[in-house]
Amino acid sequence: MIEAHARTLSALADGALTAAQISERTGVSHTQVGEHLRHLAADGMVAGTTARPRLWGMTGQARGWAQTSIGRSALGA
Repeated sequence: MIEAHARTLSALADGALTAAQISERTGVSHTQVGEHLRHLAADGMVAGTTARPRLWGMTGQARGWAQTSIGRSALGA
């Protein structure tokens, strides 16, 4: 996992957020956050609601990964 994706997942560790909120928390542009979310969604790590603004959250797969030593290290936990 690349560092930018790990930062995006880390921002979601406490609950679902919009892309704008993730951008504010990570200091990454809204456009880049959108790209990260698309990549993470394709890998099954995040899922978004259909409502607007879309809320993004970690999937069960991502939460399981976050509990591994590699996941904890990547997320800075």
